[in-house]
Amino acid sequence: MSWGKVFDGAAVVHFLPFQASLTFRDYAEYTFPAFVRNQLSTTSRVDIVWDIYRPDSLKESTRTKRGSGKRKKVTDNTRLLQNRKSFMEDPFNKEELFSLLSEKVKCLAVPQGKTVFITSG
Repeated sequence: MSWGKVFDGAAVVHFLPFQASLTFRDYAEYTFPAFVRNQLSTTSRVDIVWDIYRPDSLKESTRTKRGSGKRKKVTDNTRLLQNRKSFMEDPFNKEELFSLLSEKVKCLAVPQGKTVFITSG
């Protein structure tokens, strides 16, 4: 058993399927936590880190040049967009989704002797 794993939260969102979930609540309460629980089966610690693009950074200027996607308010009852690329191109969508996922993971029941750390904001 390894001692810990660190994941880029945005990368996890990109490879976990949206299709298995109907709403953001489904994704945040079932799909994403299932991934975290699965990782805890082989390690004692999981860290999930969300990327932040500062307004004056090179990464932010590159993202801005690419354009923005379709804005979709992220709430528990909002239906997931099947066009993930367009959804993830909007920085407000990502910020709201990452915040929702962080909140749900904070409430995750973690087995004794296991730890989950997640950044927020």
